Amino acid sequence: MKINKKLIRKSAMALFATALIGLSVSCKDLWSEQHPGTYYTSTGETIADYLLGTQENHGDFSDFVAILQKADLWGQVKTYGTYTCFAPDNNAMEEYFEWRRSTATNDSIRNVFQSLETVLQNRKLCDTIARSHLFLERMFASDLSGTGVAPHPNMLDRYMSYTCYPDTVPVKEDGVVLKGANGEDSTLIELRYLLNQYTTIKEIDDTVVNGVVHTVYSVIRQSNDFLSDLMAQNPNISIFTSAIFATHLRDTLRKYWDDTYPEVGAEWTLNGLTYGQNTHKHTTSVETDWEVIPEKREFKFTVFIVPDSVLEADYNIHNVDELREYAKTVYPEGKDLDDVDRGSSLNKLLSYHILPCWLSYDQFNTSQDALIKKHNDKETLDIEDFYETLMPHSIMRISSAYKGSSKSDRIGIFINRKGTTKNKNLVAPGIKIVEGLQGEYKGYNKICKNGEYHFIEKLLVYDDFTRNTALQCRMRIMANTLSPDFINSGGRGRLYTDGKRIVYKYLNGYCTNFEWVDKQTEFYVRYRDAGFGTFNGDEMTVMYSYDIAIKLPPVPSDGNYEIRMWNNAISGSQSADRGIVQYYFHQTVPADKELGWRNWNWIPEGIPVDLRINGEDSRIGWVKDSEYEQNEDKDALIEANDRGMRNRGYMKAPDSYGDLRGSADCYRIIVANEYMRASTDYWIRIRQVYSGGTGVNPFSFIEMVPKSVYENNEDKH
Repeated sequence: MKINKKLIRKSAMALFATALIGLSVSCKDLWSEQHPGTYYTSTGETIADYLLGTQENHGDFSDFVAILQKADLWGQVKTYGTYTCFAPDNNAMEEYFEWRRSTATNDSIRNVFQSLETVLQNRKLCDTIARSHLFLERMFASDLSGTGVAPHPNMLDRYMSYTCYPDTVPVKEDGVVLKGANGEDSTLIELRYLLNQYTTIKEIDDTVVNGVVHTVYSVIRQSNDFLSDLMAQNPNISIFTSAIFATHLRDTLRKYWDDTYPEVGAEWTLNGLTYGQNTHKHTTSVETDWEVIPEKREFKFTVFIVPDSVLEADYNIHNVDELREYAKTVYPEGKDLDDVDRGSSLNKLLSYHILPCWLSYDQFNTSQDALIKKHNDKETLDIEDFYETLMPHSIMRISSAYKGSSKSDRIGIFINRKGTTKNKNLVAPGIKIVEGLQGEYKGYNKICKNGEYHFIEKLLVYDDFTRNTALQCRMRIMANTLSPDFINSGGRGRLYTDGKRIVYKYLNGYCTNFEWVDKQTEFYVRYRDAGFGTFNGDEMTVMYSYDIAIKLPPVPSDGNYEIRMWNNAISGSQSADRGIVQYYFHQTVPADKELGWRNWNWIPEGIPVDLRINGEDSRIGWVKDSEYEQNEDKDALIEANDRGMRNRGYMKAPDSYGDLRGSADCYRIIVANEYMRASTDYWIRIRQVYSGGTGVNPFSFIEMVPKSVYENNEDKH
């Protein structure tokens, strides 16, 4: 039976606003209510059929069809595959041509966009327009909840930003606004989807046999600029941008490709998997996954920017010279150095605002509902991650604060926040990251091919308060944030729900902060899995008779730190495939540059650790907390068990995520206790020494914990 999609959409795309008064409504919540498990599906209709109106008239897309044909992409949307198409109709195409004519800087560009016929004479231009609107994976509106970047790049290999928001519209009949029972105008709440800060989706989720089609009101505009040049186009951030240029950090933000990266065949790539060319699988005792090697190595960045209006109002800063003088008060050690010197005051101030990886708003911290809901008591425990910045030997803490259990209850995302309001221990309120571009800033594209910028409400400083107060905490660094290559390649953050399980594999020499012995070592960044025993669902799997070294993130201040690593033993099951490892610690010295990493002065940390045993083994001494439930002294007995485990070099899993603490298979290993300096680099080496020759290390996070925390009644979180 043919489903009447128009009727479904009109009835399902709106909720009465009166039913939502006083509620915090998210796009995810609205989408779930407005889409009760039913998509419009055409029997046998392809994207090409949809655009031509072969079975049903969806609108006039003849201009877009002509561009697809000129770009030699028409054959793909006619046949088998899995695509998402954001389809602009003829009105949208004409509006785009007019915009390009009005903004053209010379007659030659203006002449190209005189008409569809002149555009079709430029095959490269048609290819760019067509590929900007096609994606090689299905994406429904539910994948565009909140604010962020689309989970898959388009066929230009560019990511698209999106903002989903509820909008109030009047209810009309024959052009007349209907009145409610109280005499006031009747209104509906409808979802809006804004793409790349300009394009709005018109019709969503038309499913066809080879993908899904969304129609759009305008052509999706792509930026060919690098991040520093994109920033220069926004007049609201001229002071910060001018400083980026003065320090020559603009050149850093123009990096994009690693030209030395070797060619990767289609049999290894994500595109190859899409077209059935990838044949490589990765197998553990638990599952079989598809292996993907990034097709190229890209350098990408995230920049936090304070708008001119805030600098002027709050700091009395009106130009680069005044910003430089401010920087000298924060970093006086660099006051006499030239701006381009990485140690200069201005350079350090700006560098601490830059991350060497691209993070959209929803990517700063875990944001998928399936994982958020496993975090316990989010009102008193922020969800957080730690990132190294471009300022040498500096680290940043980014936290998502919540007032409830789901994504719609997120209060905001903050930099260098410590404590929560509910616990009345907010010793460092942090600096808020502004979600999207709002108010007078709306309309400027903030993403480009090598990154994105975000507005913040204050300048970031790596001063004594930041280092010795905000960052004096247990730093739980997720394995999949340890290298910017994990993030920039798309390896981190993908939630497995259905379909193919995909893991990302990396080439030796092309993975920042990691060294390993080829052939005997393979490691993979796994997808996020809400059903497996890892924190946040994150895991980096290291396999075989491995020998791997990991550069630790910098510590904020000098002192003793306890270094811990995660293990999930899955002991006693037929899936048990863990091995025995030896841990080593190394402090970087200048002579290291002349030596291969295996020849560094590696200090063994204790004796080899058996990853195959679970917590109930006498070598660990784990007792489940609930075993003491009926005892009057249960709290004291739990504490005694925790101390006994620490004395043996182990800790229970955190109690802040799911029931990990209640699993005997999940625990933390105290690898080392070392004096570490904030100005020095340190490495951890993990070597498989199991006589059986191979093993699997399911590594979810590293903890770096200052003495002030681990010797001061550290919590169980």
